[in-house]
Amino acid sequence: MLEISEAKESWALIFGVVFVRFTEPMYRVLLLPLLGWVWWTGRGLLSVSKARRRTILFLRGLLITLIVLALAGAQWVMTPNRVCRRASQMKGANKHAN
Repeated sequence: MLEISEAKESWALIFGVVFVRFTEPMYRVLLLPLLGWVWWTGRGLLSVSKARRRTILFLRGLLITLIVLALAGAQWVMTPNRVCRRASQMKGANKHAN
């Protein structure tokens, strides 16, 4: 049976512990005003049902967020320590598979 520290470590390896790094972090400043704009334009959707309006606003917000993250150069980064551990575990798994 796994000890608590080993269980936490395996949990982290399964779900991955990642960080987000930005190459152009100043673009993140655009996110709040643009999401405010999305909310403000949603006021014009009064003729649409409530569920449909929420879906439209969610999709618009998601699209704006993804565009801003792309402009900011968002990168998912794993720490080198985790990468080395994952690589060594995969090598060990390949030995057992053969």
